[in-house]
Amino acid sequence: MVETTRNGHAKAIWKSLTVRADRLSGPAVIPSLSVAQLGQSRDALAQSRTLDYSDQDVQRSPQTIGQSSSLQATEKGLLITAPGSDTWTGHGLTLPFALHGDFDVAAEMDVERLDPPAGRGESVVFLETEFRDPKKTSIHAKFAISPSNRKTGEVQLRQVSETGKFDYTELVNYPASNVQLLRVARRQEILYVLIQEAGHEVAKVLGKLEVGNHPILADDLRFILHADGEGRQVRVLLKRVTAHADRIDP
Repeated sequence: MVETTRNGHAKAIWKSLTVRADRLSGPAVIPSLSVAQLGQSRDALAQSRTLDYSDQDVQRSPQTIGQSSSLQATEKGLLITAPGSDTWTGHGLTLPFALHGDFDVAAEMDVERLDPPAGRGESVVFLETEFRDPKKTSIHAKFAISPSNRKTGEVQLRQVSETGKFDYTELVNYPASNVQLLRVARRQEILYVLIQEAGHEVAKVLGKLEVGNHPILADDLRFILHADGEGRQVRVLLKRVTAHADRIDP
């Protein structure tokens, strides 16, 4: 474990890890798919939907989160602005897809402004995928900035604890200067979280975790911005969201 107790960050290089057991299970022992393999399997999925936010028909019917005034239709896409707040407030929209079986969802964006947080939290844009399992598992594919101006691609896990409250665990924190795509891809019961940076032709897998085969129901897929602190701002142009799946409703 590497951690910090104050503003700043710690860095370590793990050279090796040896585990011995009578039996091993879980995502770590399942062979990982490469980005190319994920692309090939995505293209083979039975159904697909695209929301092009430069299309006026698509712009007219977003299901908003937070203030509806935070969304502005433009010729290039949907401009979403999150004004800074000292309490956690999200602004964005839900995506009208219900996904069954294997799926692959990518949000293409231009991050126009990402102010560092005023407190010890983070300012962030993320793609949230919520599963209807007993723990209300939610996976966040994130692009965030810390109080020290460090920008990172992140994977965050949210689950309900035994006390009934939500626990948030940051699983991956990877340096990234300008993320232009957030992507989640489930193959069987394993969810892959990917980012792609501006100027890079290939996405990067940040991590994978076991999520089961629960469907993603309508409104459980969300694109959200948060700016930490009064006077701060996060502004993102959402250009397109593309979903592939074994089955998509409606």
